Amino acid sequence: WFIYPTLVNNRDKVKAILEDKGVGTNVSWPHPGYNQPHLKKYKKTNLPVVEKITSKILGLPMFFKLQTKQQDIVINEIKSAIIEAQGK
Repeated sequence: WFIYPTLVNNRDKVKAILEDKGVGTNVSWPHPGYNQPHLKKYKKTNLPVVEKITSKILGLPMFFKLQTKQQDIVINEIKSAIIEAQGK
């Protein structure tokens, strides 16, 4: 597996919905680099744009044997999850 990073609003909700539907996701960077425990001592300022973007990164499944039918399922489930997470 590799990751295919995307930006989505309501990342945690979308992630939970996708996982309930059997679509694996990944959050490789849950916090900006400067907030990682081993780097906090170097933090000198807040970077709100970085924090906002980091909170939206969601990795989607991607691997070389992912078949077209599987891709279609993932695409449809993502669309559905985003709409559901928005409460529409």
